[in-house]
Amino acid sequence: MSAAGVRSSFSVVVSLVLIRAVRAGIDEGHAPGVSTAEAKRIKELEQENRELKRANEILKRAASSFGAELDRPSVRGCGPRRERVADPDLQVRGRQSLVMVGGR
Repeated sequence: MSAAGVRSSFSVVVSLVLIRAVRAGIDEGHAPGVSTAEAKRIKELEQENRELKRANEILKRAASSFGAELDRPSVRGCGPRRERVADPDLQVRGRQSLVMVGGR
């Protein structure tokens, strides 16, 4: 190996050692900066945020789609409407006939 190759390899090793030393100082709280654990947690939270935004967008689209579907008149709703009965002894059977329950 030539002198230039050795020098190049040596400078790479020195650079890596310096980077690791700086990183260790930050992780131990001796130097200012974001620790490795904090950086990992931030990355995880950003990923989760992206996923939640995507899910939220899907839910918004689905809700607007279902809302538009509910605004259209239905074929089933075209017949006569049944009235709600306030008396619990009366029931609605069929479309409009009232029948006494319990023989009253």
